[in-house]
Amino acid sequence: MTYFGIEKIVEDTGMTIDEICEEGTLDGVLWGVCKKCGYTVRVEPDQDAGWCADCDGKTVVSALFLLGVI
Repeated sequence: MTYFGIEKIVEDTGMTIDEICEEGTLDGVLWGVCKKCGYTVRVEPDQDAGWCADCDGKTVVSALFLLGVI
């Protein structure tokens, strides 16, 4: 299994890590990524097992989890 991390979110959104985190604190949602297939989607900041619409697994984690903030 390929593991996708924060780099995939930065690549797909064109945002910096600081911008991604700031968006999560201001909007209550931020970007997350499926660890299995790399699908990026907006999720709750504390998401650690979100549903991936692309590969049908509970493998989506938020950027804050990937960064070790949560």
